[in-house]
Amino acid sequence: MSDIQQQRRLDILANPTETLKIECKSWLDLNDNHHKAVIAKAAIALANSDGGTIVFGVFEDNSAGGRLTCEPKPTDLSRYTSDVIGSAINKYADPDIGFNLEFENHPDTGEEYAFVEIAGGTQQPIFAKKGYNGVIKKRACYIRKPGPKSEEPNNLEWRDLLNRCVRANSDRLLDSIRTIIDGRPMDTTPTKSEENKLREFMAASKARWQERLNEVDDDDVARLSRGYWVFAFSIVDGVTWQTLNDLRRALEEARPAGLRHRLFNDTGWRDGAPYAAEEGSIEAWTGHPSEGQYRDPYSCSFWRASLGGEFYHLEGFFEDSDHRYGPGTRFYVDLSIQLHVMMLKLAARIATLVGEEAEIVICSELTGLKGRCLANSQAWWPVFPGKRLSSIDTVVLPPRRLAPQQINDNLVEILYDFLYPLGEKFNFYELKRGWVESAVEKIKSDGW
Repeated sequence: MSDIQQQRRLDILANPTETLKIECKSWLDLNDNHHKAVIAKAAIALANSDGGTIVFGVFEDNSAGGRLTCEPKPTDLSRYTSDVIGSAINKYADPDIGFNLEFENHPDTGEEYAFVEIAGGTQQPIFAKKGYNGVIKKRACYIRKPGPKSEEPNNLEWRDLLNRCVRANSDRLLDSIRTIIDGRPMDTTPTKSEENKLREFMAASKARWQERLNEVDDDDVARLSRGYWVFAFSIVDGVTWQTLNDLRRALEEARPAGLRHRLFNDTGWRDGAPYAAEEGSIEAWTGHPSEGQYRDPYSCSFWRASLGGEFYHLEGFFEDSDHRYGPGTRFYVDLSIQLHVMMLKLAARIATLVGEEAEIVICSELTGLKGRCLANSQAWWPVFPGKRLSSIDTVVLPPRRLAPQQINDNLVEILYDFLYPLGEKFNFYELKRGWVESAVEKIKSDGW
């Protein structure tokens, strides 16, 4: 979760208010059909209004003039899960509605509250496929209206809803047209010299990381013995950054403002902060024991950037820090796609700072996949048919040469083509385009 999203949720709890994008609900028992209908109607209205947030645990306090007030979750009410929320919403919604379930603690009381983030960008109006006791009507369509309230649209509002759906369909159509025009041209394959130059930098960067590992014990978590992900890119024809300070400022400018993320992080930690290294480069490593006793594979990363326009990032798998499963047993395809989305967008921004005509060569490698089962980090994502195990330990994705404009205009198709070979390594799994679309939308909503 990004800092921006977290701050928005904290602001809602500190000063609860309903808007066209925010609907507040008391705690609901989602085993109760009446309450299922209540949340479904709210979700349908928000989805048809280009998305929004349902906040649970906020009620109108009549003793305070109807002011919205936060109330603790009843002790006899179980913590919501994505399965329960999805079952309640999509029991009524047609087509199904995408959402994220998040939790946040009240800034003053520390009590936990639930937030259901409803996806926008629907390409067709969403209707109720069944009704329930006057709460929700079969075949009715709901939108958010000033008040705020959730009601059926009038003629003018129908026009606005249909226009939004047309625009969403147009965006997808434009992506398809760009794909037809751009195709998969031969120049997406870098020259051998361009590829070799990047691979030499990757080898040198890995050697630098291994030098830092001499500072920890043989069994230290920072060694990422279960596996890790590497993404590297270089700007074609090099760059003319004069100083390391210029390079560091370029990285700062390319990062989304206000977001805390792991890619080329610039922390103020004593031993994890970036430092000037030899051969005109900047490095950072967050695996030093001084970074805390709660280090895990996902917290230990290494990156390197050079004045010559070459960039390298290595980090452990989040899966190996997720205590739901044993380390080395899962590979979360949704998180992998999201990380690639962020890295491609970051690379495009850095290249744009160099010049409008700048192009980049990208490469991605994953190590420690053998024996891992293909999975996803969210319980509400689709379940994979069969047990998709990888029999291959290291996957090196074919390098690509891309222009920033290609990435910005056609990110879904580029990523789908780039990552498709990765899925095949898990018992011939065919990567679904919808996974990539969802990842791109998720990262965009996070502020990238």
